[in-house]
Amino acid sequence: MRSNSSRNHFQKIEFETYDNAWLTRCIMMDIWFQWTNQWFPLIVRHLESQRTHFMFIKRENMLSTDSRSRKKKNDALHRDRAESAESYQGFT
Repeated sequence: MRSNSSRNHFQKIEFETYDNAWLTRCIMMDIWFQWTNQWFPLIVRHLESQRTHFMFIKRENMLSTDSRSRKKKNDALHRDRAESAESYQGFT
């Protein structure tokens, strides 16, 4: 009779520890999913905006290294400078 009661006692402890570990896992997974649902889209959105920003900069640099576009930019810059100089001479 005594051995039977002690066996039930150990079975009860084993079940409680398993149940507690299962509950802990559920709570940890719930916290993990809450965190990912809250922050993961924000992080991805931030990284995507950074990536498009850097792609834009890279495209601008590639355009500036192209000789024709560089010539166009220089021509436009000189034209703007000449216009601003003419307008400044008109003021004096």
